[in-house]
Amino acid sequence: MNYYMLDDVVGAKVSRTKRNYLLFRFGPVLIVSVLAFSHLDDRPGERFLIAALIGVGHVAISVWRLNPLMRGSGNRGRRWYLYQILVLIASFVAIAFAFLVEWILGEVLPTWSDYFAAVVTAMLVVVIGGAIRATTSTGPGVGSADIDEYEAKYKRIVDEVALAYGVDRSFANALIACEEFQRPSWFRKLEFRLAWSRSIRTFGLGQSSVDPESSIKEQIAAVLAGMGDLRDPGTGHLSSNRMRAAAESINEGDGYVEFVMSVYYSIQSGVNTCNAIGPDGNPLVVCGRSLLDRGKWKIEGDCYAGISGVELVLAQSIYDVEWLPSNIPGRKAWRCRLPIDASSVVVRVENSSASHVVDRPYPREDFAIQVGIY
Repeated sequence: MNYYMLDDVVGAKVSRTKRNYLLFRFGPVLIVSVLAFSHLDDRPGERFLIAALIGVGHVAISVWRLNPLMRGSGNRGRRWYLYQILVLIASFVAIAFAFLVEWILGEVLPTWSDYFAAVVTAMLVVVIGGAIRATTSTGPGVGSADIDEYEAKYKRIVDEVALAYGVDRSFANALIACEEFQRPSWFRKLEFRLAWSRSIRTFGLGQSSVDPESSIKEQIAAVLAGMGDLRDPGTGHLSSNRMRAAAESINEGDGYVEFVMSVYYSIQSGVNTCNAIGPDGNPLVVCGRSLLDRGKWKIEGDCYAGISGVELVLAQSIYDVEWLPSNIPGRKAWRCRLPIDASSVVVRVENSSASHVVDRPYPREDFAIQVGIY
């Protein structure tokens, strides 16, 4: 049942490489077969029956797991049947190899009583280990190194597409990152090869493409095009509930929404934003963490291009920003240096440019960010 019970968070780990995927997908079949065949050397009929039961059970579970791929279509296309054939062949190979391994090992394999003791021990270890992990784990299923690697490959493209479709950039990156973690590049390349033979109907990031020649940017655009307004109708702030609904519209798999939100909060942890949302669907002002730079604190960020000014308020002093070249269409990049003794600062939109770029009367505090400096 390990494959059927797999959720999207764990799936991102076990499918990261071909080796991980094959070991997780068919390793248990091989191990169970070897153990089941032990001490049945002189009973080929029983060996054949056990092999058949294991094979049929594994394929049945796989069919059950793959059925959600066809959710909403009402039929089973060529892609579904192709997957079943591949699963059947791989299962047969694993079981056949188990025959050979058991024949070579012979009496070296443990007895059934040893198996029973091992299973009971393993169950205790799993229960205790799961309880410890549940009470001590605080981070998401994906580490910061994984997110850094993703951002180096996709962030610039995703930011550009997200702004074009009015989608919050952090949420858009969380969505595409989860698709990348779940369906790594080697897996998508395989899908594209199958697409050329018309064996599958959709593929790519978010299963959004029907054209084998579509680019990564086009696939990202297909994912983000239907997101809609992610703001709370009452406050105008970004709504976590609307983000969850948008994530579910992409993938209804077990654990997927929580997976996306955990990655979103990880990405957002290094970003400070105001609550007022601009016409591009993103906060009017965004800034990162403070950095020590030549004896002063340096803060960098960006803002909606329609804003004429951003200022930083420290105690009774106001610091103007330095405008920088921006590689993000529709956004202006800025930088400001503060005294080394600063412990917090307010980043805000200048009064003269606060209200004419938004579509609702936000309160004044929604145009400012309280940023800690450390």
